[in-house]
Amino acid sequence: MKKNNVINQILASKRLKYGTSAIVIMVLSVVIFVVLNLLVGLVPYQMDLTPEGLYSLSEQTKFLLETIEKDVVIYGLFDETKVEPGNEIRDVMDLLTQYEQNKHITVKYLDPSKNVGFLTEIDPEQLLNIGLRDFLVVSGESKRLIKYYDMFVSIASESTDFGTSDVGSKAETAFTSAVYYVTKETQPKIYSTRGHGEYSFDTGYITIGEFIKTNGFDHDSVDLSISGKVPDDASVILIANPKEDFTDDEIDMLRDFMNKGNSIMITLDSTDTNEKYVNIQSLLKDYNLAFRYDKIKEGDENYHIVGNRYMISPALYTGTLINSPIKDAFSNILADNVRSVEILRKSGTWLETEALLLTSTKALSESVYDENDSQGAVYVGVASTDNKNDSRIIAIGSADYIQDQRLFYYKQYEDSAIRFTLNCLKWLEGDDDEIFIETKNYFANFITVSAGQSKTISILTIYVMPGIILLLGLAVYLRRRNL
Repeated sequence: MKKNNVINQILASKRLKYGTSAIVIMVLSVVIFVVLNLLVGLVPYQMDLTPEGLYSLSEQTKFLLETIEKDVVIYGLFDETKVEPGNEIRDVMDLLTQYEQNKHITVKYLDPSKNVGFLTEIDPEQLLNIGLRDFLVVSGESKRLIKYYDMFVSIASESTDFGTSDVGSKAETAFTSAVYYVTKETQPKIYSTRGHGEYSFDTGYITIGEFIKTNGFDHDSVDLSISGKVPDDASVILIANPKEDFTDDEIDMLRDFMNKGNSIMITLDSTDTNEKYVNIQSLLKDYNLAFRYDKIKEGDENYHIVGNRYMISPALYTGTLINSPIKDAFSNILADNVRSVEILRKSGTWLETEALLLTSTKALSESVYDENDSQGAVYVGVASTDNKNDSRIIAIGSADYIQDQRLFYYKQYEDSAIRFTLNCLKWLEGDDDEIFIETKNYFANFITVSAGQSKTISILTIYVMPGIILLLGLAVYLRRRNL
């Protein structure tokens, strides 16, 4: 009897009742979870949940694909059956399936070792230097080769003394620019000058050079003292921080170039040298502009980085039509050794000037050659148009804001710097189309914090938040003490 009573008590106990219910619920949950996973695996649908959309096409690419009317073939030069899952090329292949949804785009894979005839036909003079794992984008007679290193951002590997590791993807940028390039009727050409110690697309401005090609431009460099004239196929001339002035003959060549309705962009840092760029200044004066001989020191904490008032972030001037395409996407650029650009206001009505970048009202313009410092907002970038011949010029009082080393060490400023520069070049060339696809990093992005924001964060974290916690703790203590 006692034994039966014990059993009955156990069966009637709440512990057994609720314990059994918990076990049943757990088993049912596991069964439902397994069934749902099996069913989901059968559904042909994928969703890109990565913050940067690593496996999705951007709105820029989607818009471009909707506008193309020419047939495009993308050749992957390898045996796709031998690409293992998890390989970075597999991710590229998956991305291309989204391009192939457009009726004008076809993706094909060819093993070069088994299709020598194809390589001979597509590149008879072997000018493209096609290799294994490369991609070739073709539309009619227009071709664009995409090398492996065009698709990934690589850095030296920390785990070994040799080799590199991929830290980001440029695949969408590479393929979208290639499709844009081969389907465009003409490709305008930008020349950077040489012979005065300036930056070029081969030295110092390599990064922006890559993005220029993304936007359908070709680029090259020219030494005017050797060529004797501006190349006939030039649309825009870039003069990037020359260490010495141009000669009279070179300025005459540039004036002839501008009189034909062409454009020039000049970037120039503030320097402590005695070079006053008399001839370059005379060219700018034709357009009601001048570089000032000063160096900007920012007094507003929201316009410079922490601890360095000379490394400034000038604001984008939103009151101009030139900047309107990028004003919603612009964050900050970072520039050191900045000089101001002056609007002379001594010219005819046929000249139109528009501000592009400006400092805060607390900026100090420190004169390089005398003691005539001045405080107040100044222009860092200005555009000017000559309506008589439709020539255009842009002067930027900083060259290093887009320099390769600056972009490498301050990666968080790269997007805005490139957007701003591309927008300027597009305006100079007269093309309003813009293709800007940000590099998709495999790791977290940096957050840009100005000196003013840094102070605010410090106050909140050191004083405000601990104070709130202390007050809450005191309130709880007093309440409990009176219970």
